[in-house]
Amino acid sequence: MAVVEPVVVEDRPKRGWFGRNWWWVLLLGLVGVVVVCGGLCTGVFFAGLATVKDSPPYQMTLDRVRAEPRVVQRLGEPIEDDFMPTQADVDERPNGGTARLRFGVSGPKGAAEVSSESRMIGDTWGLVRVEVTFEDGERITLDTSAGGAEGLDAPLWKP
Repeated sequence: MAVVEPVVVEDRPKRGWFGRNWWWVLLLGLVGVVVVCGGLCTGVFFAGLATVKDSPPYQMTLDRVRAEPRVVQRLGEPIEDDFMPTQADVDERPNGGTARLRFGVSGPKGAAEVSSESRMIGDTWGLVRVEVTFEDGERITLDTSAGGAEGLDAPLWKP
């Protein structure tokens, strides 16, 4: 008669919770890092955008465009600026600075792109150039001789 040897089954120790779910912990950790980094980048972006739109050169340019009768006639009222400027180079230093801005505006009758150059002398910003380009390609240059903030004139730009 044949002898049958019993098979010994080893009892494996039970894995703990982390041993069974380590991949979920890793996946959630990576997703958390991506969400936090995305949130920080988005916050920095919108803070920078708010800083540009609240800057004196931007506000002076927008006010000048809204006050120009030729622009109001073409675009209608109210004239609103776009959510985000297409170009915003604002360099503000003690006793001086420059700004180059480009952003869109629109009204009930159409849209246009505004391009401006400003500079700061002392603590006063002044508009050097403001141009409005309409959708049909017509471009008008606005009079900037009214001067800087609070009616103060900035000296003419002499490169």
